[in-house]
Amino acid sequence: MNIIETLESHIAGIARVPWADLLVSTVNVAGVSIPLWGVAVAIVGVALCLPVTSRKTRRSWRVGASRRWLKRFRKHAHRFHDHQRFAFIRATDHFLFEDILMSAFEERGYQVRRTPATGDGGSDGYLNLDGLQVVVQAKRYHGPIARRHVMALELLADRNPKLHKGLFIHTGKTSRPIKAYVDQSPTLAMISGVSDILTLLDGHPLTLFGKPLRPAKKRVIRQRLTKARQQQATA
Repeated sequence: MNIIETLESHIAGIARVPWADLLVSTVNVAGVSIPLWGVAVAIVGVALCLPVTSRKTRRSWRVGASRRWLKRFRKHAHRFHDHQRFAFIRATDHFLFEDILMSAFEERGYQVRRTPATGDGGSDGYLNLDGLQVVVQAKRYHGPIARRHVMALELLADRNPKLHKGLFIHTGKTSRPIKAYVDQSPTLAMISGVSDILTLLDGHPLTLFGKPLRPAKKRVIRQRLTKARQQQATA
């Protein structure tokens, strides 16, 4: 028997299966008879729900991890210089970095909307800064930032009628032409450099889009720093 004949025989065998009998068959589970078709539907339903549940679980884990990261980052701030802390930020996972930024704004009392961790170069989150709708792009650069990324964010903010501004946050280097481009843009703002990044994450006052941001709700950072320095001085 060749391959073609084998396939034809197999297909014919499938056609002879009494599907009607399968539909009325039952399965006994803990003394309860359950229709076989009901078991099949339940299995399919669970399989369809698993990806959604998995995504929610991953997102919940990322949010919790970003808040724990911020807490540790601030708690041990007195042990490192600013450039050491900045290097630690650069070494952080890029998806976690996005959530850390969202959590930093959330602690200031602003509404945030996180986006799935897809790595597709799109928006990394959305902010509601007292009615100002802002799309955020976060880049954990080590070298110079790419002009195309800045322009893509501006285009995204301009084309969406529900958005007002675009915020580019990065840990890389900003060239003078790009800095001038952002400064002249009515849509864009940028947070970069050691000082501004640490100010944002530490919850200290910061100006954005011409307005001062609210400080973090839990202003214990400065008290911890002062206490730690006093302990070091008396040790």
